[in-house]
Amino acid sequence: KARCDINAIVHAHPVASTSVAIMGQDIPQIHYIVAAAGGVTIYATHHIKHLAKVAFEVALKALVDRKACLLAHHRTIALGQSLESTLNLTAKVENLAKQYINCLQMGKPRLLSDEQMQEVLSKFKGYGRTD
Repeated sequence: KARCDINAIVHAHPVASTSVAIMGQDIPQIHYIVAAAGGVTIYATHHIKHLAKVAFEVALKALVDRKACLLAHHRTIALGQSLESTLNLTAKVENLAKQYINCLQMGKPRLLSDEQMQEVLSKFKGYGRTD
């Protein structure tokens, strides 16, 4: 109801992105595909007390201008216009998490600048399927 542009939601617990969430980390701007989530995939906290209600409220805040987020110690949430596109985004977030974990094993990853991400975001507006 909060997002009239969304018809599908995927709540998943894939290993790599859940591992990043357990570590309390964002998936930073390591790759241009981060823009597929509408910008940087963010980390949002959740609390044990009143878990469902609080997790829902935090997720809504985290997803205001995005299509995916990680909730701490819990899960990945992805949004889309169709179940197919939303599952695809969930897989992209999981792949980004795997890439990030791999990069961390080699040191500190070089990140794309905000300007580079904005350039990619502007290109994504008319890119690919609209569903």
